[in-house]
Amino acid sequence: MNILLHSMNAFLLFSVLWWMTRAFWQSLLVASLFALHPMNVDTVAWIAERKNILSLFFCLTTLLAYTYYTRKPGFSRYMLVMLTFLCALMSKPMVVTLPILLLMLDYWPLKRFQNLRNEEGGALLSKRRFKKSVLLLVAEKMPLIFLSILSTGMTLSSLTFYQDIIPLETRPLGARISHSLIAYVIYLLKTFVPVNLAIHHPYPVYEPFWQKAGAMLLLAGITLLSLIKIKKYPFLSTGWIWYLVLLLPASGIVQGGLWPSYAERWAYLPLIGVFIMVSWGTPHVMRTFNLSKSFTATIALIILFFLGTLSWIQTGYWKNSLILFSHAVDATDNNYLMLNNLGKEYEDRLKLEDAAHLYAEAVRLVPNYAGYRCNLANAYARLGKYDEAMKQYSIALHMSPYDAKVYLQLGHTLYLRKDYSGAIENYKRAIALDAGQVSAYYEMANAFMRLNRPDDALVQLRKAVSLKPDYVDARCHLGNVLVCLGRYDEAIQQYTETIRIDPFCKLARDNREKVLMLKKKVDR
Repeated sequence: MNILLHSMNAFLLFSVLWWMTRAFWQSLLVASLFALHPMNVDTVAWIAERKNILSLFFCLTTLLAYTYYTRKPGFSRYMLVMLTFLCALMSKPMVVTLPILLLMLDYWPLKRFQNLRNEEGGALLSKRRFKKSVLLLVAEKMPLIFLSILSTGMTLSSLTFYQDIIPLETRPLGARISHSLIAYVIYLLKTFVPVNLAIHHPYPVYEPFWQKAGAMLLLAGITLLSLIKIKKYPFLSTGWIWYLVLLLPASGIVQGGLWPSYAERWAYLPLIGVFIMVSWGTPHVMRTFNLSKSFTATIALIILFFLGTLSWIQTGYWKNSLILFSHAVDATDNNYLMLNNLGKEYEDRLKLEDAAHLYAEAVRLVPNYAGYRCNLANAYARLGKYDEAMKQYSIALHMSPYDAKVYLQLGHTLYLRKDYSGAIENYKRAIALDAGQVSAYYEMANAFMRLNRPDDALVQLRKAVSLKPDYVDARCHLGNVLVCLGRYDEAIQQYTETIRIDPFCKLARDNREKVLMLKKKVDR
């Protein structure tokens, strides 16, 4: 589905640019670069990023509707622009800056600024009337800007509600701005040299001054040059504004969650601006260096073939999580998140030594995060290295004494160590901190059964299934405990309910048959 939507976006992009400019080959080149560039692989391959593709789809339909509106302005046509823009915002609020881009498109390629002429002699309007007309073009965008402000407010409110925003005390505003400038340059470099692409790039601990200064000078230089040459090469200004403005929401001024240094998927829409600069600049390069059309076309095809090949290779990394995370570790430096995720993949595949090594490396890079230490402790526990595991848990609890998950995992380790009483105490602490920890009730019941306390186990399992009625393992185990207590009818009822929830649960079917046979013997 994502591939189909991406293909539709490429066709829409070509259609929008061709309708606006009537430049067939330039529009086709932009669409081809967009379709084949490896920077877009993450967006297309990652199903969770479908919102990114849909957002661009509705963004391009907004541009189509806006072009239609500018041909003959009217209320119904403007409402169509509003509707498509609203759909784009609902898909993903990253397009909040689109109204600014529309104002730049008014200059080129729509040439609405140049068309502000009087009806008599065709001369330019007076300076005063020209300014008034420009203000009218700005005012025309106000309903769209209102939608953008509303979308931004709702997004920030949701992030605040879920406590997902990284506070300025953690990352100061000055550092965010300087890093965003560096990120802008990184996206540009990867556009022309698409190497070391990865699903996650860790946020840097330190950035040297020369990188900050160099990024600021480069961006300022390109901006100044595009403005100086705006009359002769208006496509440079429009393409550059497209890039700067549409990347701004993901630049890192506002950060939330596991905010990366940068992410190739965020450039899905902004990079179109760079492609516009390249495509419309190509004819000027041809004239400057006296290049033939056949030679230029050959070079373009070679570049597209090269980009397509890189995209094919990049797509191969999405075969499974193990390959994806391994590539991310190889393509980046000090990527603690990918090291942890790769460790989890190895742990799930029972390669515990490899998992412990990766978790240890993640802990070395981020020593103050309890979650990574708990993962390392779990790996040690499964390897039978209980002393090392308890040491990591002790450090984790010192850093995060009110984290229910730490107590839950510590309880599991003590269970593996056959310290069932200690495990029960930690399960109780986990529940005291978070009564919704359903697995804590289930594991506590297991510990009670090891201590030959089926009545206590029964209480915990009933709590588990009351919190999560479709908890198959807990319900099946509840049937087992009821059998131990001689309550066969209730046990059969629980097995039957388990089978209703999961018809393929062989354990529940086998146990129900055994209890039915046992009940017949008892009834005799």
